[in-house]
Order: sequence, then C-alpha cells, then structure tokens
Amino acid sequence: MHVTHPIEALKHQLDALRHTDKKGFMRLNTPCQVGNLMGWLNVQSVYPRLYWQSRDAGAVEYAALGVVRAFDSLAALQADLATLADSGGEQPDYFGGMAFDPGTPGWEHFPGCHFLLPRIELRRQQAGVMLSLNLRFDDCCPEAEIAQARACLAALEEEQRLPCWLPNVYQREDYPAQKEWAASVEQVTHPDHLSHTPKVVLSRGDVPNHT
Repeated sequence: MHVTHPIEALKHQLDALRHTDKKGFMRLNTPCQVGNLMGWLNVQSVYPRLYWQSRDAGAVEYAALGVVRAFDSLAALQADLATLADSGGEQPDYFGGMAFDPGTPGWEHFPGCHFLLPRIELRRQQAGVMLSLNLRFDDCCPEAEIAQARACLAALEEEQRLPCWLPNVYQREDYPAQKEWAASVEQVTHPDHLSHTPKVVLSRGDVPNHT
C-alpha cells in the first residue's frame, strides 16, 4: 500500500485551494509519525520555534513553527477571534502570553502582550501525532498565502534524535580551607574580639569547578 508523505499530503491539499474563495482561517491536517517533538523542532530552520506541553499527564503536546499572524495587544487578538467566530469557521490556536509586570526595569522595550498563530503545528495527543498547516485568507490573495505556506513546507526537515549531552564532572574547592576557617572561628569567638564585636556571622563559599 502506498503511503503519502505528510508534507506531500499537505501540498496536495494546498493545490486544491488555489481558486478558493474562502475567507478567514483554515487549518489543513494530516497524520504524521514523529517520535520526539523536541527532536523534530531542534532541526528546523523556520523561526520562531515554539514548544508547549500541558501539565496534565497524557494531554496535548505542541511544536510549532513560523508566523501567520501576531498580536501585541490583547484587545486586537480578542477582536480578531470575535471576527472569526462570527464567520462560523474553525477557531485557530494562538500561542503566547502576557507579562506579569511590563514596567519592570530592563523589559521596557518588550511588549507586555504577544500572541501568534504559527504556520506549522505538530500536535501530539493520545490518538497520535497530527501535522497541521495554518492559513489566513483575509488580507491577501489566495495565491500569495498558498505560496508562503508552500515555502514553509519546503523548508521542513525530518526528525532527528536530540544530541546526547555528556555529564559534567565537578570538583569542590572550599574557600577558605578548613585550617584557615578554624583559625577565623577561633579569632572571632575569642573574648577580646567579642568585647567590641558582640555579634559575628560566619560564612563560607563553595566554588564548584567542572571539567
């Protein structure tokens, strides 16, 4: 039995949309065999690259690539979702979040809110893995949107195993050494020293070295 490659399957679905008059959001799906979503994400050259996993055991896991649409305003995002809901079509999954305190020093030039709709989604659920391609036909002709989507599909790479990281070997060095530490303790606890410095807090630092 001939099995169509997932990327080719999505390209065939794209070809069928060349003369579509559909407006709004569309998601094309095809089953996919990927063992490790992080291994797949690691070899991709399309940016941004996103990973998200639900806290619930056995729940959904996502790896996502590229951008179809992005918002730096929660109000603009809600308005866009409301427009799509009015059209009665499928709702997209936006990824992102909001800053707890956007006024924190050092973060003034970053948006307090950022959400994006990725071009590619790899979604794992209990039923299996699904490769999805997201499309929006609001602001450009179908041919331009399809061309951008095909370029993203053409850039996808096959999954590879994540590189193995060798463990670091650590050696401990204490400063000061035990002899100097004991001498310092004896000095600061001597009655003559305590007569003018009644409270002393001793500390010692551990400096890890690794090879």
